Amino acid sequence: MKISHFVAVSLVAGLLCGSAVIAQTSGGPWNTETATIGEMTDNAAAKAIFQKHFPEILANPQSAQARDFTLPEIRQFVPSITRAKLTAMDADLRALPPRPIVAAPEPPPVNEWLTWGYDPERSGWNRA
Repeated sequence: MKISHFVAVSLVAGLLCGSAVIAQTSGGPWNTETATIGEMTDNAAAKAIFQKHFPEILANPQSAQARDFTLPEIRQFVPSITRAKLTAMDADLRALPPRPIVAAPEPPPVNEWLTWGYDPERSGWNRA
């Protein structure tokens, strides 16, 4: 009884966690709250909307440092970012197709065999 209960709980937890991971990898709609400046400038249509609403940010050479931030996150540093401008930009961004899903990078290759403390490819004792 206890083992079957544990197995059932584990299966339910696995299903719930698996769906959470799938939900996190979806691109979702464009908006200023979740899309970073880098994502918007990498997409041609989103960059045109960004240029329309905030041309001074793209013209600033320091904007490359803000690629990983959203517009609300840099709002304190740029006084021209107002709530009204963000709302207007969100309305334009809603017309775009959803953001693409970014694929996770491939893991680096690993050895298929165990080295048990030494690796003949990396040690010098067996090289001619």
